[in-house]
Amino acid sequence: MSSETLKKTFSVKGVVGIVLSIIALIIAATVPGTEQLSHQGALGLGIMATAVILWICETFPAGVTGILVLVLAALFGVVPLKEVFAGFGGTTIFFVIGVFSLTILMMKTTLGQRLTRKLISWAGSNSKKLVLAFMIGSAVISTVMTDTGAVVITMGLALPLLKAIGQEPGKSNLGRCLMLGVAFAAIMGGFCTPAGHSMNVLSMGMLQAYNGMTVGFLQWMAVGVPFAIILIPICWFFLVKVFPPEQITEDDIETVLSSTSDLGKFTATEKKSLVMLIGIPVLWILGNWIPVLDTTTVAVIGLAIMFLPGMNLLTWDDMQKGVPWNIILMLGGILCLGNVLGATGGAKFIADLFLASGVLSMDPLVALYIIAAVAYLLHTFLPVAPAILTIFLPPLFAFATAAGISPAIPMMIVVAIVSGNFILPLNPTITVAYAEGYFTFGDTAKAGIIPAILFVVILVPLVYFIGGAVLPV
Repeated sequence: MSSETLKKTFSVKGVVGIVLSIIALIIAATVPGTEQLSHQGALGLGIMATAVILWICETFPAGVTGILVLVLAALFGVVPLKEVFAGFGGTTIFFVIGVFSLTILMMKTTLGQRLTRKLISWAGSNSKKLVLAFMIGSAVISTVMTDTGAVVITMGLALPLLKAIGQEPGKSNLGRCLMLGVAFAAIMGGFCTPAGHSMNVLSMGMLQAYNGMTVGFLQWMAVGVPFAIILIPICWFFLVKVFPPEQITEDDIETVLSSTSDLGKFTATEKKSLVMLIGIPVLWILGNWIPVLDTTTVAVIGLAIMFLPGMNLLTWDDMQKGVPWNIILMLGGILCLGNVLGATGGAKFIADLFLASGVLSMDPLVALYIIAAVAYLLHTFLPVAPAILTIFLPPLFAFATAAGISPAIPMMIVVAIVSGNFILPLNPTITVAYAEGYFTFGDTAKAGIIPAILFVVILVPLVYFIGGAVLPV
């Protein structure tokens, strides 16, 4: 067996995850019950610790871990097996499957490329304006599909442009700006709507499970869109200041546009896809006033319409290949784990510890700043969004209730942070762009450190004040 094959089949980090998770389970199993925390509650926390360890160490695929810890909960007698998977019966899972159908439509059609072409035509040969155009395109696309998918689509035109004008990886400032710009903007676009990121959906599901509260599509947008409108220009400004992009000519732009001129007129499929991509979010927004237009109902009916004879926008093969079932299983596992912690008192125990730390004696805005800064630093070096949400959200829900603010406020702050990071290319959205070789780890930090600080500085009061006015209490 070659050393490369051995490396692939044997992961030290994965083995460490197994060892640490076993230790966590043994400790939990030996903790006696107290008035504050029952033995079942301690076991539930041990199961949660096991999930977090396995996710951080990437011992198993995320979805496998999500299911495994639920089986462990049943084996350890934390909750009966017939109850442990109850979270999969909620609406969140079906909503996220419907959301991914929009991602599939974007990937199957040329709609994303057409939008980017329009923006290139608008920017012309002004290289700084061109960077902004690509960032806007990436953000808009990311509002209705995964952030990484939005980066892939916008890079699909940025890379031919860079190659056509001879901008080499590692040497081109324009390449650095475009690759970092589309990734930064996708993170912002993903926060604009609940459909923009799978973690948005997960956090909403946790909010409903713990507090019985839902955030409307328009309510979310009232917070997410202003934040993106503020942060995207800030990211663009610092990108082009730190890495001034090389000038390009009209001939360079024409070369790129002509290379994609075979897109032709809108096909019937693309016209129908455009109707769905616009119509479904519009119905989600209308659901704020028309109760029957629940987000899950709209997503599932919209998905069914895409399969109708005469529409034929999706096939089951598309769904099998396009829906990240690993993520679906992970989301379901986290929601079920939340139910387990709630039923056994583990969630209340964590919340009580958090509230006893003195955070309630602080002004809520100050406390949220501290929480946001800690979460951002943690996510910078451990970009495991599900684990961070699992750790942070339950006590934050209790904190918000005790402080008299909407639990959705800290939820949106934390989920914005785990959507991506501007300091290191360790999260998937930036890693996709990093793989092309146009920027380094150091480049990411140089361009992203000030936007990262401003991200937290602006995020907290914006969510606190706008969210305080529009989010459910």
